[in-house]
Order: sequence, then structure tokens, then C-alpha cells
Amino acid sequence: MTGAQAQIWIWDTSTGQQLEHLENTRSAVLASDNISLATKGADRNADLWLTDPSTKLFDLEGNDTPLETVRFSPSDVWIVGRGRDSTWLWDPKSGDLNLQIAAHTPQFSPDGSVFLARQNSGDFELWETKPTGKIRTISGHTSGRFVAQYSPTGHQIAIVDSARIKIYESTGLALSTLHGHDSLIHSTDYSPDGTRLLSASEDGKVILWETHNGLELQSMNPPSRTGFARFAPDLSLIHISEPTRPY
Repeated sequence: MTGAQAQIWIWDTSTGQQLEHLENTRSAVLASDNISLATKGADRNADLWLTDPSTKLFDLEGNDTPLETVRFSPSDVWIVGRGRDSTWLWDPKSGDLNLQIAAHTPQFSPDGSVFLARQNSGDFELWETKPTGKIRTISGHTSGRFVAQYSPTGHQIAIVDSARIKIYESTGLALSTLHGHDSLIHSTDYSPDGTRLLSASEDGKVILWETHNGLELQSMNPPSRTGFARFAPDLSLIHISEPTRPY
């Protein structure tokens, strides 16, 4: 799949044959089955397609403000559209709008069974995915930013609140608060096994934490401004990069 200037082309990789050319399309994302395709049109609305044979299944309707992004939730349970202040969930089997919430892009658990959404108030809401229903509200966050991450196992949630990190069980119950940074935290990253957590902050520090007890294991001070810190897949390295945009 390639794209340019509000156009998308779909190709068969085994034959090189062009299957479809979609005009007036700003972005597209494939489902995990590589058959379903969700698109955001030039009109900032969403559509659902089949790629083989190329067929439009549904005009996804109901978003009352323009879409900024569209994607699939894990396991392709929902098509997720995000606007400036709202999120919409469509059923990919029927094209029906299932839920609209006044929240920023939700973070789904690895299996897609639950998701976390930040409200404009700064509170977070934990939702069950299907059947869709709110589980609880997680209050007490003041930074107004959406930096939240599930552990790879789905057993924990790390939520940034300015210069600290709050760790919760997957049910939304608080476990610990990590104090060690002096300024706003830009990013967090769980190790692949979920036993460690990295955090990078405006204070220039990258801190390595132990997740089961919240202990600080190591504090690093890279020579340049820190934006993001990530684990290598085998835990042998930590990759640190500078910010690519102003904070």
C-alpha cells in the first residue's frame, strides 16, 4: 500500500498487480487480517474497505467533528477514530457507531479487552471493550497530558502525572507512585517482560525502575536533551533519542 497527495494505491505483493486506487483519501490502515482497510477521506470521515476483492463495505458515520486519525483496536474489535476532543468506536462487522466519548486517543490493553481514555478534565476512564462499558474513573492527575502505557502482559498501567508516574493494576487500582524526576516526563517504556520501566524527562534524566515494587534501579544523564527512551527487544540496550518536536 502506498500513498501521496490524498491518494492511496493498493498492490498485490505476490504479483505486483495494482488492486485499487483510492482518490480523496488522506490515510489508511490495514487490520491485522490484512484484508480490512480503514481509511480517512479528504472530507475527514472514515470508510471501511475490503482489499481483495477491493470493495467498500461501509461509510462510517456519526462523527460530528472531523477525524484526525483512524485505526483498528487490538484484535480488530473496533475501528477507532480520533478527533480533536472526541473518540469514536465503530463495529467493523456492521459499520455501526458503538460509542462516542469526549476523550483523547484511547490506549488499549495488549489483548484489546479494555482501554484507557483521558478526559479533558485530566481524569482517566477505564473501559471494557466488548460489551462496551465504563469500569471506573481514575482521578487525581493534573498534568493535562496523555502519557499512559499498558505493560506488555496487560497486568499494569503506567500513567504520567507531570514529574511522577503512577502505577495501577489493570483493574485501575493504584499500586505505587514513582518519584525521581524534577520536570515533566515525556515518555515511558516497559521492558518486553514487564519487569522494568524506563522514563525520560525534561530534567535530562532517564530513570530505570523496577515495576513490582516501584524502586529506582538506575538514573542516567545523557549528554544531549532527552526525548524518548526505549528498551531493545532483548533488554541488552536502552535507546535514547532527542525530541523530534517541541514540547
